[in-house]
Amino acid sequence: MPFVQRKAAPTQAPPPQQAPKPADIFEVEDVVDMSAQENETLSAPQFKAPEQPDLSCGAGPAPILDGLKGGAATIAPAAAAAAGPIVSTDLTMLAVGVVVMILVVVNVALVLYLALSKNSASAQKEAPPPPQPSVHYISVPQPPPVQPVYHDDEPHNPRPRRQSAPGGEEVHNERMKRSSSARSLKSMGDRAETLEEAKAFTEERNNEVRNMSPREILESLKAGNSRFWNGTPERVDMSAVERRQLIHGQVPKVAVLGCADSRVPIEMVLDQGIGDVFVMRNAGNLYGDHVAGTIDYAIHHLGIKLVVVMGHQGCGAVKAARLPTKAILNEAPKLKEMLLGMKRELQYCEKTLDHITDPNARDREAVIANATNQVRHLLCDPRVQDKVQKNELLIVAGFYEISSGIVDFIEVPMEIGDDE
Repeated sequence: MPFVQRKAAPTQAPPPQQAPKPADIFEVEDVVDMSAQENETLSAPQFKAPEQPDLSCGAGPAPILDGLKGGAATIAPAAAAAAGPIVSTDLTMLAVGVVVMILVVVNVALVLYLALSKNSASAQKEAPPPPQPSVHYISVPQPPPVQPVYHDDEPHNPRPRRQSAPGGEEVHNERMKRSSSARSLKSMGDRAETLEEAKAFTEERNNEVRNMSPREILESLKAGNSRFWNGTPERVDMSAVERRQLIHGQVPKVAVLGCADSRVPIEMVLDQGIGDVFVMRNAGNLYGDHVAGTIDYAIHHLGIKLVVVMGHQGCGAVKAARLPTKAILNEAPKLKEMLLGMKRELQYCEKTLDHITDPNARDREAVIANATNQVRHLLCDPRVQDKVQKNELLIVAGFYEISSGIVDFIEVPMEIGDDE
């Protein structure tokens, strides 16, 4: 039998299945009805699994691939469309909530600040002022002044004179009048207001000083010291025009070699004014080379007629000079040299001072001995001796007692200077 090739009956391919619709695979109601608690657990929308395409042997590859592509194309837009609105809505609501919370906090803080400011302002207005301390003055009645009682047999002298000048009270008063005529004019209230008046006062005063003898000048110093320790000084300040006249020159009454101690104001102690005293001061009122030149200038050029070497009570330099030599050697070089020189000069009276038991009396005698030594040095100058012998110059020692204000003047015999 002949071989007959039979043709196979053509098979018809199944029609391609269409991709499922988005409504069939995505449940919109689940997203809409989702609660706030479910939002935290559900991070992605739920999808239904797409229907699998028919992958039987009878189907070709083309329908299978078309089915897969259709499912993917359907699922991706649906998921993006469902998740996008949810995420953007949550972020917007969160941002709005944060802004609202910040505004609320700011408003609350502002309200509290305004309330506190108002309360503090009202409290300051209502607070009463602090009480002022009350001061009570107690008036104490002053006792009536006690009037001194004088008997008929007792002389009444309200300003006792410590010592009177030789020759009686009338001579003393005349000398005081002559020695202080310029001061008397000022004490009566007559003051120079113009240059002519000041010039007249200055010339009058200078002429009075030039015409005074050394003894009269010494008496005027004693009278001035009496006024000082009595508390009735007459020293009057100069006016501006009177001070201006001093530029033309000086005519001092006395040259005083005094101690540098601050408790010894020489012009005040002697109740003298500007231009009256030519002052030299150093520790221990010592006569040395520099002081010698200054005194020579005062005597031979300024016409000084009285020189006073004045020590004082409680002089520290004199006390230090009486210390043991071993203690003095520990001092500074210049101070050591000065104290050793004073100690050598006090050797002649050392035994006498040691026999004085009262410390105040011993201090007084040591200071007077030191001042007397300086006067002795002055009297060794031949030119000075010549003026002293002619009564043109007087050189005395002095002791100022700080406790009372009294100055004692000690005249040194000429023989002491001649022995040197």
